[in-house]
Amino acid sequence: MPLLTIVIPTFNRHHHLSRLINYYQNIDIEARFLILDSSSLECREKNSRLIQGAGNYFKYIEFPESIAVASKISEGLSKVETEFCALCADDDFIFPNSVLNAVNFLKNNPDFVCVDGIYLNFNPINKESLIQVQCEYGSAGIDSHNPFSRVFRLFQKYESMFYAVFRARDLKEIFNSLHQIPSLHYQELFQSVAALLKGKTHRLSEYYAARQHCEPADGSRDKWQTYYWFSENSSEFLSHYISYRNTLWDYYCSVSEETQLDNSDFISAIDKVHAMFFSLNFPPQYFHGELAFTGDMGEYIPSKDLIPAYESLKRSISLPFPFGRLPVVLNSLIEFTESMVAKQNILFANKIKRVIDSNNGWHCSLSPNILWMAEDSKFIDSFNELCKYLGRPTS
Repeated sequence: MPLLTIVIPTFNRHHHLSRLINYYQNIDIEARFLILDSSSLECREKNSRLIQGAGNYFKYIEFPESIAVASKISEGLSKVETEFCALCADDDFIFPNSVLNAVNFLKNNPDFVCVDGIYLNFNPINKESLIQVQCEYGSAGIDSHNPFSRVFRLFQKYESMFYAVFRARDLKEIFNSLHQIPSLHYQELFQSVAALLKGKTHRLSEYYAARQHCEPADGSRDKWQTYYWFSENSSEFLSHYISYRNTLWDYYCSVSEETQLDNSDFISAIDKVHAMFFSLNFPPQYFHGELAFTGDMGEYIPSKDLIPAYESLKRSISLPFPFGRLPVVLNSLIEFTESMVAKQNILFANKIKRVIDSNNGWHCSLSPNILWMAEDSKFIDSFNELCKYLGRPTS
């Protein structure tokens, strides 16, 4: 009997579903398939006929067209009878060998909550018979013993675990809480954060799934990107966050086997990791435009292009050289090279620091990225004034 069920939610995309079912129907894979269909009546009839002819390992469940995605999946997961399960979108594809390798890893590692591998993103260009492919998700798994360390790592470089292999009981437990959250944005975040509060994750060093670049099944979905939602209605965004955070707390209390944080410490930890995540994904250029209602915002200048005031000093400096004084361009090249070497070799970094002596016994050590200041008379004067202020160093 198969240990794995692949759960496939579908909505009005018979052409994608038929491609996926035809593939799995004609290969040898130890898995059951559960299709959750909330399509329109016409599409549902086509899908039903497709699954009826697919074989005994394929099961079809109908849902009302108006049902929310999370509720549909939660109800569908309750029908899973195998030990392990994985979600697969109707336009995606999970590699058979990799999904079974993920099952084997979970069988042998009880402290891991889910396993996947490297995700590809593909875009078939039919007119040119060309498929564009790129890597989408490929970061290492997250195996810290501290659940909040795991969540922090997730939010440093967010990659959803929505389609990973889980133990069925764990995914059911997550979705039993998740479907209470009204917004898709926080539903996706909840699934990943809840998984990491529960246990570690592993990423196989092999290709696990291919995700097609195409239009979403439901083009009306909104509140998907954090910064769009926050910009349009920050009060609503924050109120939904509070509800989401409370649901995380309830879930944490139900699954944590170790000594729990109390509610205030939990909230503090969750707020900090989300503040880091949201700030990383709030593009300054977008908000520059959104603030136009306050008056003339001037031209948007990226942070990397903001010229510090000391550049006017730096441009006038060139370091001594036996054959004269180097042009500023070469001087900058030397700085860059020394800085790169310094990052690789701390001992060498100490050697190339410039030391400036004051008139009264103080010394100043300049790191590689500001070596140019050793040649700046204005800096030397300022340094000596500082030393006057400090007086002679005590022995």
